[in-house]
Amino acid sequence: MAPAPGIPPTPTPTTDMEPIPLRSITVLINYERMISDPRYKGLKLGGSTRGDRNLSEGIKKILPKIWGGEPESVMRRSVHMFATDTETGTPSSTNPPATCSIHPYASVGVKGLSRADLDLTFHETRGQNGCYNATGMYQDFFALCPEGQQVSIQIANEDPVLIDATARMVFEYTLHAPKHDIRSIIQQTSSGSDFSSDDKLWYFSSGASDSENHCVLAFRHPENSDVSSKENYFIVDMTRLQYGEAGYGTYGETYFLGTYEDYPTSMAKICGELEFRGMTTATTGRADEPENQVRVQECAKRA
Repeated sequence: MAPAPGIPPTPTPTTDMEPIPLRSITVLINYERMISDPRYKGLKLGGSTRGDRNLSEGIKKILPKIWGGEPESVMRRSVHMFATDTETGTPSSTNPPATCSIHPYASVGVKGLSRADLDLTFHETRGQNGCYNATGMYQDFFALCPEGQQVSIQIANEDPVLIDATARMVFEYTLHAPKHDIRSIIQQTSSGSDFSSDDKLWYFSSGASDSENHCVLAFRHPENSDVSSKENYFIVDMTRLQYGEAGYGTYGETYFLGTYEDYPTSMAKICGELEFRGMTTATTGRADEPENQVRVQECAKRA
């Protein structure tokens, strides 16, 4: 029966699903991961070697042993200092910042940082110790997808490769001989606006030890039926900017996307040796963190 005049025909139902571009979902998941990072909730950037090169030495006044045990391979040090802002308050939790907010008592150098510098600092600090959460968010996101969902992977200008979303693994590595030591220091101030030895301080780091574990998500090429053949996987690393500028992707992305062969080559800017430890179907280390699991799953749903 023809539809009444002026009423459009009912669309024919279809079971076809659009492939999910891996680049797009990586940006979305990474955004959700960073803005929801509870470690930096309510904190603002007060000091950074990006704005004050002398900070890496000056920080020893309140943390005398901060560089103790640093690997000899380190060629560059970075420090980023965060504190609560008791005067102007914290950003709205419903609209969290997607870059570093500057503390009112920040150094002149920090207040003069460009948006690009603040964005890089945001990625560096939120990426530290974040790779297992990142791969967990990928897994939780794809677990929400219907059966038959495909992922579209395009590294450069070649035709995209369509891969079933279930054809994925987690690759685990150990980074040896890091080249960049990055410390993020968080201050729970006792009083006043300056850092002091009376404050409660703790920090996160990348490149502070000679060996650090790292993990990435890997998708098996559809022409490769051998699950254990790691050479035929595509790799996506969402948190590589935790290692600084050297972590940018091949084409300047804030993540890495490439082949298994490309990955060790690109990591040569970050560490002296990249050891492949194995592959697994799921990340580990989150089972004893139920609150973190909830956060990861909620981020995946929003993405």
